[in-house]
Amino acid sequence: MLGGKIVKIEQGRSTGINPFEIEPDIKGHKNFLNINDKVAEIRSLLATICRNYGRTLTATENTEIEVIVNQLYSEKGITTDINSLYETKGGKLDNGKYAVGKIQKKMPTLSNFQKKLQERGKCEELADILVPFLKGNSLRYFRL
Repeated sequence: MLGGKIVKIEQGRSTGINPFEIEPDIKGHKNFLNINDKVAEIRSLLATICRNYGRTLTATENTEIEVIVNQLYSEKGITTDINSLYETKGGKLDNGKYAVGKIQKKMPTLSNFQKKLQERGKCEELADILVPFLKGNSLRYFRL
């Protein structure tokens, strides 16, 4: 009713959420993708994770979060236009199903973010803090 998602947890099945999933926002009668709000959500999530380690985000980390999140969406061709969420193709999808026409693009993930953060080399500690939260590690709440 409030627009939430259901995450099914099953034994032996990989489960998680992707904080980079983005959905259309409605302002007046116009649908758009609010990437700035998504940057703020990711920043808030990372600030919460850091607080559990007894620290806050630094100014450099805040800047890098904004730069990298915007870069990840840009690399996928995702803009404020809701049509940029989709590509036209047909064939077999990653989940084994078949589709034709408009198919939702794969979203960036926390793993993509952590990798870029590491590559840029300005926030090594934050990149290290995220490792346990990635797929295959002890706190793997987030999809690859």
